[in-house]
Amino acid sequence: MCLVGTITSPGYAAAFVELPGTTGLETVKLDGQVLDWHVLKIAPRTVLLGQKQQQVTLTLDEHAPADAAPAIQEQSESIAAQSQRLRLTRKQQRQPS
Repeated sequence: MCLVGTITSPGYAAAFVELPGTTGLETVKLDGQVLDWHVLKIAPRTVLLGQKQQQVTLTLDEHAPADAAPAIQEQSESIAAQSQRLRLTRKQQRQPS
C-alpha cells in the first residue's frame, strides 16, 4: 500500500492510497478501513494504520525545494516511477516462469 496524499482541515481528514495490484486510488477517512487495516490517524503527510496489536505509519516522501538543482528535482520526481518499476519487478518475480 502506498500513500499518495492527505487532506486535513478542521473536522475533516482523508487520505489517498494506492492498493497493491490496482491502478486507481482509494480514498480513506478517519476510523475507516483499508484492506484489513483500521485508519487510526490522518495527519499532513502521514497516516497511522492499526491491525490487531500492530501499527504502521504510511508517509509521503519529501519533495525537493523549488530552487533545488535540476538533478535533485529529477530524482524527486522519479520516486513514483521507481516505485512502479519495483512493484512490476516484484509482480514478475511472483509469476511462474
